[in-house]
Amino acid sequence: MKIQVKNLGVLKQAEFSLGEITIICGGNNTGKSYATYALYGFLSSWKYLVKELNTLIMLSQDKPYLKDIAKQEGYSLDELLSVDQVKAYIAEQGLISVEGKSRRSRCQTLIPAKITPEFGVEITSFDTAIAEMNRIQEAIVWGGE
Repeated sequence: MKIQVKNLGVLKQAEFSLGEITIICGGNNTGKSYATYALYGFLSSWKYLVKELNTLIMLSQDKPYLKDIAKQEGYSLDELLSVDQVKAYIAEQGLISVEGKSRRSRCQTLIPAKITPEFGVEITSFDTAIAEMNRIQEAIVWGGE
């Protein structure tokens, strides 16, 4: 993932790519905290963006009760999204054909996410990852008692 930052604190313009581990280092007042806060803010809020996106997709169905909810919650018809307007991908390990190799290779790739009017973008790997992290954190917090 490539991140671009402009006019954020002391950073006038910066671009960096994320790896499995990304380190941002430097002297005092060089912008490393601003870059880190921006990245954290984006990554920690993306699940809420997906939820809002799903709301816009699910409310677009032609059902009277959904039209009532949209009106009650202040959504206008031009904000709502059809499934055809949205593309989403999940980063996960998969088998893909690699140029120059005769056999498919297992590596990280992007898989199209399932998108339905009833549920929006279905990201089961996200739910699974959150459940796993919750399980680990509960074991850390409560494991000694």
